[in-house]
Amino acid sequence: RDVSRLAWYRVTPASRMASKPSTLQDLEHKRKTEIEMFAGAVVKMGRKLGVETPCNWMIQEIIQTLEEKNQGILSL
Repeated sequence: RDVSRLAWYRVTPASRMASKPSTLQDLEHKRKTEIEMFAGAVVKMGRKLGVETPCNWMIQEIIQTLEEKNQGILSL
């Protein structure tokens, strides 16, 4: 392969930011995430239907804890 053809692709600060998940970007900028809309909705549906959703529940708990840390509600 001719590596020079790949020269258009460079890792820049902007491209590194674009490659981060939006939830991570929100946490890094101390913004509220959409975790309730995604993992929270799955957990609620699971409870309603009697289906356990331990992975979504844990992800939701972890992200919400980090949000609380960002808000100064708790310190880790």
